[in-house]
Amino acid sequence: MWPVTLSGESVELRPPRLRDKSRWNSVRAENKEWLTPWEATIPVVAEGAPASEFIAKSSSFSAMVR
Repeated sequence: MWPVTLSGESVELRPPRLRDKSRWNSVRAENKEWLTPWEATIPVVAEGAPASEFIAKSSSFSAMVR
């Protein structure tokens, strides 16, 4: 059934929800130094270039949840 939730003895894994945003931000902030090498970056594209209209200006938790 959807959404799928995986459960084990000491962990449960489920899809993120919009109400998880504040906790998500807290966990990311607490682990910023460790996460930085793997963090995705927004490509630098000249304004007006054909791709510029498709590149988000900032990451969106809402978009990730969708």
